[in-house]
Amino acid sequence: MPNELRDKPTAELEKLGLELKEEAFRLRFRQGTGQLKQTANINKAKRGLARVLTELNARAKAGAVATRRPHAERKGAPVR
Repeated sequence: MPNELRDKPTAELEKLGLELKEEAFRLRFRQGTGQLKQTANINKAKRGLARVLTELNARAKAGAVATRRPHAERKGAPVR
């Protein structure tokens, strides 16, 4: 699954993240009302959400690192 996530566009990952978040909520709700028989599905949904969020954060970090200015050009950086 992690390799599949890397191939997906960011917009699709965001949509998948929302779906997994909603699914985890529904499963927790069903567990609370006693309707959920397979409680392992909650952990599967949480792990899937964590994988999606990890990939999104990695992409955001990679984009932020690419746009950073060198140390000497930053505002307020000490002059050497």
